[in-house]
Amino acid sequence: MNRMPTLAALLAVPLLLAGCAVGPDYHRPALPAAALAEAHAPAPAPLPDRWWQLYADADIDRLVAKALSHNADLRMAAANLQKARGLLGEARAATLPDANATASYRRQRAQYLT
Repeated sequence: MNRMPTLAALLAVPLLLAGCAVGPDYHRPALPAAALAEAHAPAPAPLPDRWWQLYADADIDRLVAKALSHNADLRMAAANLQKARGLLGEARAATLPDANATASYRRQRAQYLT
């Protein structure tokens, strides 16, 4: 006498009924006051033209000056970024193992000595 199917059926019934616990009277909870206040917050003030100088860091100033001199317009900047990402991908790929495989097939009739 196998009681496993009966036991499984008895355990399945409460689980199926538990799935029906949330009825059609469900209401979405109200938003907290912080979320409502954030939704109506004023827009932040625009950044100054040379915002990176707010940090007073010579390295940042040097890097931004270099970037602005080498990227005269947005298309050139995008091309330089794509080039740098490509070079980075090649450098990373060079650290990965390399494997090659070859295969060949030749059908030849065997010649028997008689």
